[in-house]
Amino acid sequence: MEKKALDVYLVSDSSGETVMAVSKATLVQFLDAEFTEHLFLLVRSKEQVDTMIQAFNAKPGIIIYTMGNCEVRDYFLSLCEKFSIPAICPLDNLVSYISENISIWPSDTKPGKYKMLDKEYYQKIDSINFVMQHDDGQRPENYERADIVLLGVSRTSKSPTSLYLGQRGYNVANYPIILGLPVNIPRLETFLEIKSPLILGLTILSYQLSKIRSARLSLLYDENDLKMQAANNSIMNNYSSDTSIREEIAYANSIFKSLGIPVIDVTSKAIEETAAEIINIYNLRDHQS
Repeated sequence: MEKKALDVYLVSDSSGETVMAVSKATLVQFLDAEFTEHLFLLVRSKEQVDTMIQAFNAKPGIIIYTMGNCEVRDYFLSLCEKFSIPAICPLDNLVSYISENISIWPSDTKPGKYKMLDKEYYQKIDSINFVMQHDDGQRPENYERADIVLLGVSRTSKSPTSLYLGQRGYNVANYPIILGLPVNIPRLETFLEIKSPLILGLTILSYQLSKIRSARLSLLYDENDLKMQAANNSIMNNYSSDTSIREEIAYANSIFKSLGIPVIDVTSKAIEETAAEIINIYNLRDHQS
């Protein structure tokens, strides 16, 4: 018997953790249905709502949402009412609602089935392994196998962001941009030749990066070990000085401009929020291709 299909739009004004967790726990109950998920994260403006509604009208289904911004949420719900779009929040009874929309009832499964080791689970393990093997510029010859490649100077959260995305099932590589060393492993031209993965730059305001690096150095060096500090003075100054940091960021931004890639400012952002922006850009590229 052919599986019934349903497009599910997951909409959140934050990182989408709640709506995705609820969706996963609910949709897995329907073995005789095939779901296509569309993620719309960090939806915080009416323009973003318009974009999402336009995508929905082009390929209707249902919307599962979590939104805290009253003005944007009210606008979103008014459009759903205007176009008779089924939109529910995780507090609603999703299982009953989906049963009614696709005319089948939950499969006879045991509680907690969504935690079983399924194909998606092993895909995530593979993605995490890919991230670990391609962290900090390792194995650039494999970049065409990546879904996403992140570029940025030291301490712009490239590694933790990559790992977070890996736990979502994305193959992510990251490459450090270092002032004074040419981008030659791979060369800048190599990044221009990469066609498959989405390449993004991560940037940050200099004052924030200075704070992060200073804190990092305090962990690396014992304050009582004055000899070690003296021996590493030049390295420490270059790493955390405002002048050096501004030069590094300007250098990285010039590379991003040369590559013509999207850039995300990670200043004061949580890893989850940065990852949500990356997923949005990744999904938008897929919709446009």
